[in-house]
Amino acid sequence: MVKRIGILVEYDGADFYGWQRQPGFRTVQGEIERALGKIARSSIELHGSGRTDRGVHATGQFAHFDWEIAIQPDQIPRAVNSWLPGDIVIREAKELPVAFHSRYHCKGKVYRYRFYRDRLPRALQNRYAVRVGWELDEEKMRRAARTYLGTHDFKGFTSARCDKENTERTIYHASLKREGDNWEFLVSGSGFLYNMVRVMAGTLIDIGRGRLEEDAITRVLETKDRRLAGKTVGPQGLTLEQVFYSDEERENWLKTVNRLDNSSRVL
Repeated sequence: MVKRIGILVEYDGADFYGWQRQPGFRTVQGEIERALGKIARSSIELHGSGRTDRGVHATGQFAHFDWEIAIQPDQIPRAVNSWLPGDIVIREAKELPVAFHSRYHCKGKVYRYRFYRDRLPRALQNRYAVRVGWELDEEKMRRAARTYLGTHDFKGFTSARCDKENTERTIYHASLKREGDNWEFLVSGSGFLYNMVRVMAGTLIDIGRGRLEEDAITRVLETKDRRLAGKTVGPQGLTLEQVFYSDEERENWLKTVNRLDNSSRVL
């Protein structure tokens, strides 16, 4: 009997050419499908909640596949991990309804973008954060981040390579956290366009350094002009942290995170 299995995937994306399987390149999807095929002794197709670009990480990517192997779901992580390289780990597995689809039933995601301020690179952080060499105005950036909240057309915050006809998205949470010279931009939304989070983070950084005015985000949302936004910052600072499949799951996450920052919630 064919069963649909869902898996929670964590990976260090630094040495991968993104999530999506591509002939001749090392990808996360390709490595997991290879491992599943070793166990099933047949070809297995993996469906993710979405793609992550080259160099992007994940602690909460979700994907599903179908197979007929008589292995209990709680045994799947150990079995599959034994065939995977060390920079991919299956954290959880569960049986799902056959109609479930990791991509089409997704109701939202959480991303975290990390950067640090230093005049010189840091050898132990450069795989997971982007260096910013300028002084940053924290309060100005915090105020600007709240502008992202709500439902807007984010066409001005995506790449020319974006092939989506509908570029309207809802942002539920957007906030900045700083510990010393280490910064994090946390954002949750109904969905994200190609490079959208990296442009959002880059725009905040450019506002903080004074390259853009504080109202730059409003102007980009109004005009949909990519040229008025900040640069697309590097992929290494970006991590996919969670994928939502129900309104309740999303609301519980918002309740937890907004205990720390009540100003960054949109209903």
